[in-house]
Amino acid sequence: MLKTRRVRNLSVKTKKSPTIQARKAIIPSSVKSKSTKFDFGNRVLSEILGGEKQVPSVSKYEFVKEIGEGAQGAVFLGHQLSEFGIKKRIAIKVIKDEYGEKEIKKIVREAKLLELLTQGSIVEMLALESLPVSRKSNKKVYLLIEELIDGQSLEKLMMLHKRKNLLMNPALIGFTLYRAALALDEAHNLKNRKGEKLNLVHRSLSPSNILYNDNGGIVKLSDFGMATMDDSSLSADKLKGKPQYMAPEQFQAKNKPCSDIWALGVIGYEALTGFVPYQIKGKTLSEATSMFVEQSHYTLRSPAEILATSKSHYQLNKLSEIIMNCLNINGHKRPSADDLQHSLASEFLYSSGLGPTNKTMAAYLNLVKEMPVQDDFVVSDIKMSESVTNTLNRTLHIKKPISAICARVSKSFKNEFLISIKAKHKNPCLKPDNGRVYGA
Repeated sequence: MLKTRRVRNLSVKTKKSPTIQARKAIIPSSVKSKSTKFDFGNRVLSEILGGEKQVPSVSKYEFVKEIGEGAQGAVFLGHQLSEFGIKKRIAIKVIKDEYGEKEIKKIVREAKLLELLTQGSIVEMLALESLPVSRKSNKKVYLLIEELIDGQSLEKLMMLHKRKNLLMNPALIGFTLYRAALALDEAHNLKNRKGEKLNLVHRSLSPSNILYNDNGGIVKLSDFGMATMDDSSLSADKLKGKPQYMAPEQFQAKNKPCSDIWALGVIGYEALTGFVPYQIKGKTLSEATSMFVEQSHYTLRSPAEILATSKSHYQLNKLSEIIMNCLNINGHKRPSADDLQHSLASEFLYSSGLGPTNKTMAAYLNLVKEMPVQDDFVVSDIKMSESVTNTLNRTLHIKKPISAICARVSKSFKNEFLISIKAKHKNPCLKPDNGRVYGA
């Protein structure tokens, strides 16, 4: 017999397929009207609901399988179940119990701000539910219900390229940064109902929370509301997240809109070259800060100084310049998200007409997925559909897409950079300073 225990408006099945009864559904007051056009709506409110604006929801959440785990908790593929058996695929994040009421309140506050965003490039937060760990304990487990992006993260995409001895296409790196900058522009300039700027900041952008829908090629940012939980950890010298993507000011526990721009610069640099610009590790904030300060005394090579140039419709030097502008140590000199997306669009992606679209990204993602490891195939053996070929031809301006993708191999670096790698320099992205090499 399947046991069910009820806690506040939640019910949880304790065997096999656990489901969680949703909280009450809200019927907005805007549907209430004296107009005869809304006779049925008025009857629903007055007769069927008895004047109540809240009714118990029949929706439930069902766990299917775990699909990932990070510093803040585990992520499950789930279903939202309706009364007539309709299943909507969702993501359920179970937040680690080390986070308390204070951190959860921050998530709730930020989730309410995210409701004001309309751009559509940020993963939607659908609900936040709580469930007692046991009847004898006051502890709760918190469940974050989010839109499911059926695809992969940029982190996994870069790992896939590395495994196949490839580097990502520059135009699609630019397209990814462009879409991310559009989302950040709206967030950074978000205003409350009084017209006051809120300066909403992501705080911990990395390749793992830039997501692609494989079929639609849509780029979205995730974990916008989650990053706020780790703010208090910085002052306590506890390092959470990925320090190699942290902006200089964040090592001083300061989060600003320009911090997100720095993170995008690091992401673009890594996707283009295969290397993060600053090699930062350490278990504490002070250790990571020390490593960054030491490396910041050296001059960083630009992607254009690392990669061997090849004939392409898209100018690698221009993308390299845009990325380096994002990596200015002085936050005030970095471009805003608005400036960044305009530069990427007008100076790089669409300067000569048609450029990458969501359809281009979807075609590229599926092509790379199907390609075997480079040593195991001949280019002429790979078959592409006419639709994929035409999409990549028109928007990437390349006659032979597969050959062009294969040309972006991990060994296409300039000699000077290769010498640094072979010499096992601690960070080959840094130029020697008067013959002195970082870490030597």
